[in-house]
Amino acid sequence: MRAQWPSRWHDLYAPCQCISLARSYVCKVSAALSPYIVQPIHTDLTMYPTQLNSGWSAEDVASLIENGHLEKYSTCRWILPNYMPCNETVKGRDFSSHLRDRHGVTGAPSSQHRCCWEGCHEREFNRDCLIRHLREQHLQWRWPCPTCEQDFTRKNTMFEHRDKSCPRRLV
Repeated sequence: MRAQWPSRWHDLYAPCQCISLARSYVCKVSAALSPYIVQPIHTDLTMYPTQLNSGWSAEDVASLIENGHLEKYSTCRWILPNYMPCNETVKGRDFSSHLRDRHGVTGAPSSQHRCCWEGCHEREFNRDCLIRHLREQHLQWRWPCPTCEQDFTRKNTMFEHRDKSCPRRLV
């Protein structure tokens, strides 16, 4: 029997045994069932804090998210000289070395390179900006604000938002 998902994720929040990067639920996943079938463990959730990981700082959450980005595998869609995409599966932490070793993105940090990602028509970038462009635009690395969950493409922008303009920031 499939568990009914709550209408809002926080209706079922509590520390959990199955770990999700963005949301936590009190649940167990039966090994005999599909991983998408979740069974609630507790029904009385009043004993749990009302916010995700309430003991964590925003820096802790950002470190967890960054680690998730670095460990996640993505398919490289860089267009090769034969006009076919690379299609190699690369771990986030290895993308810079993949670009260097497989696609010739080398040279000084200020050396200019064109983004050859499938469907990208951006201008040339210096090497460091190209890697940031790939992470932000093509690999879709996002940094959610820990209090309002608005997404940002850069970690420093998320921290600036959190500290200065987040509608839910602590004053």
